[in-house]
Amino acid sequence: MPIVQSSQLRLINNRHSKEYDVTLESVGDLYVVNFAYGAVGAPLKTGTKTPQPVSLAEAQKVYHKLVAEKASKPCSCCGGSYTPLDTPPTPPEPSVAVCAVRREITQPPENTPRHPGFNPELLEPVDVQAAGRLLASGQYGVMRKYDGHRMAFSKQGTSVVAYNRLGKQIPAAMHVAGELLRLEASTIFVDGEYIAGRFVAFDLLEWNGDDIRSNWFSLRHQILAEEFADTTITVAPLWVGVEASMEAIKQEMEHRGEGVVLKHLKRGYMEGRQGTNLKMKFWRSATVRIAKKQKTTTHHSFGMEVFAEGVRGMPDRWMYCGSCTCKGPLPAIGTYREVKYLYVAVGGHLYQPEDWGVREDVVDKDCLWTSLVLKQDSERLI
Repeated sequence: MPIVQSSQLRLINNRHSKEYDVTLESVGDLYVVNFAYGAVGAPLKTGTKTPQPVSLAEAQKVYHKLVAEKASKPCSCCGGSYTPLDTPPTPPEPSVAVCAVRREITQPPENTPRHPGFNPELLEPVDVQAAGRLLASGQYGVMRKYDGHRMAFSKQGTSVVAYNRLGKQIPAAMHVAGELLRLEASTIFVDGEYIAGRFVAFDLLEWNGDDIRSNWFSLRHQILAEEFADTTITVAPLWVGVEASMEAIKQEMEHRGEGVVLKHLKRGYMEGRQGTNLKMKFWRSATVRIAKKQKTTTHHSFGMEVFAEGVRGMPDRWMYCGSCTCKGPLPAIGTYREVKYLYVAVGGHLYQPEDWGVREDVVDKDCLWTSLVLKQDSERLI
């Protein structure tokens, strides 16, 4: 059916990445209003607001009412609101003179590049048994998990910007920007990690003017590997098939790698935590907030705390989880570090923690007690 009018709305926050599409379509001389909804990048469920075709006037009334309701009604579980992706309505124009001044002051030059925002896809943990079942299904591939800082780069014409895990623009590494500018594609948006002065790319969101987020991951990675083959940018390898995937996991474990990532081969780029793409770590790590040490010592170390929710019915609170020897200058209280540990011992302290460096791309909500791996009976004695 020919589409007469359409609107796409999205709700993206730390809990959801959902879309809701509304279309007004013609059926002969009459019209219908249909909708589709679901997670961004996943197959959408569909429905209609007009079981029987209606006149154009009636269809437009139903269409605009539905779009207005979705944009104004908060989500029942998170309180967020859908935002239309199409151009918002233009407000009534004031006098010609005022309009001219407004354009002169606020309108950027026509050739100013417009970079898209970045809301990264985040991974959920998975254990060995569940990982084995997923790989056996044939729908997942395996990638190496890198221990770096999450970073994405956007190229628009001759302009390159970088984003961190929080979606904030940060200075772009010159050598990475140079490689992106050397490629002939007019636009590029690549997601990856920055590790010890090099950029490792593991996903491609935009290429040569086309937004490819909705394409299957296997296709996006294929384009990434082919187009970046002659650059100094490292492309994270992808292993497909049960035998190749299990061998890759074995090799990573033998070489004491950080872990592996399980990527669904037939999914689009899924912003936020959707529970589809997963990570399996071979050791445990935690993001902690720096706290005042409970025991005063001359040892070069810092105190750590995490936010505990619902522990034995106690009020939500920041909980001290021990101290850790610092590699480098002592951090300020209230800042964040990444630490490696064996498990959470009785009493709630991290056992044999090791400092893995500063984290500048996280916030309080990333320092959660629920993300820690407990030794048996640890929580009972907190």
